[in-house]
Amino acid sequence: MFSSIECAVSWAARVLLVRACTYVPRTSEGDVTADDAEFCVVERVGGPLAYPHDEPEIAFQVWARREARAEQLACMLAVAARTMPISDAHVNGMGVPSVCSYGREEGGWFVWQTTVPLKVNLLD
Repeated sequence: MFSSIECAVSWAARVLLVRACTYVPRTSEGDVTADDAEFCVVERVGGPLAYPHDEPEIAFQVWARREARAEQLACMLAVAARTMPISDAHVNGMGVPSVCSYGREEGGWFVWQTTVPLKVNLLD
């Protein structure tokens, strides 16, 4: 069965040229890792599933040390959703994205989020 999250992680990494993952990378002490100056966390935050069709709402949370950079990356994803959408044959479309700021988070990271609805066929 097709994984919309796996596909979205690959797409975000390709669009942003930053690390994309499904979790916030942490050090062994539990702090957000400082290995990368910026990264993107991809999550499903809702959407109906009526097998074999799925309509996941995918959230791309961009973490950066500078707020302007987090905003820039979030907006890049929103623009890319319309101009260079996911090209996998399972993805029938990407809806209109929305962008919001979560402000300054733990460890001084700025987090902006782009949410995009997808239309997906789960079968090969």
